Amino acid sequence: MIMHTPSELNAFFMAAMKECLKEWGAKKVLALTLGVSEAYVSNINSGRKGANEDLQKRIAKAFGYDYKSYLEYGRELLTGEPRPEPQPRPFQIVVNNTYDREILESAKETYRGIPLYESGRLAAGSNGLYFSEYEKPDSEVIVYRPELHGRDKHKLVASKVGGDSMDPSIPKNSIVVIDTNDREYIKGKIFCVLDPDANGELLAAVKRVQRWEKGYILFSDNPKYPPVITTSEWPDLCIGRVIWMWRNVENL
Repeated sequence: MIMHTPSELNAFFMAAMKECLKEWGAKKVLALTLGVSEAYVSNINSGRKGANEDLQKRIAKAFGYDYKSYLEYGRELLTGEPRPEPQPRPFQIVVNNTYDREILESAKETYRGIPLYESGRLAAGSNGLYFSEYEKPDSEVIVYRPELHGRDKHKLVASKVGGDSMDPSIPKNSIVVIDTNDREYIKGKIFCVLDPDANGELLAAVKRVQRWEKGYILFSDNPKYPPVITTSEWPDLCIGRVIWMWRNVENL
């Protein structure tokens, strides 16, 4: 059994914390969970403040790990070994006072969580298509409610765009929000549709659409992808209109 020094264990902890915060991007939630300020979490993450073993255990628990597994995760990050499977539940939020509860309640009024399906898989329905009720979402996308422009009460789903066919308008790996209640055809607008090139699988695609005499033409914004012609009826083709997009901008 390999014994590690306190300095090594602290390095493992710091590596795991930095990675978890980078993945989840939730310093405020972690601060509320721990009962400290967001600035205090930032200071721990930057190394300006230390965290004793008790606090380290609480942080590990907030991210869904037991302490031993959390340190092992950090060690694997530092040594480049294979990463563990993502934890199914990143945080358990516990509030101990009225002030924190008011912050959480106000967040519910200001932001909406939209289920994110990264696989893009669909299920057939009696009224067109919808994301499978049997497929659990990978996570949630948190959207500022005013950005939804009156669609807050609609049935919204999110999906990750896996390819670059809509680049530069929608770059690869962008996350889009789809309004499944908005299925009215509008020439040239971007919709989420049933992918006609999916070889019988029910998969989503994001395309601009244009009606033609026998069906619809699906256009990509990336010129290297030619238009695709489908004879599907609109109710069977359309999943919903793409209304919102998020993407990582660190490389801009």
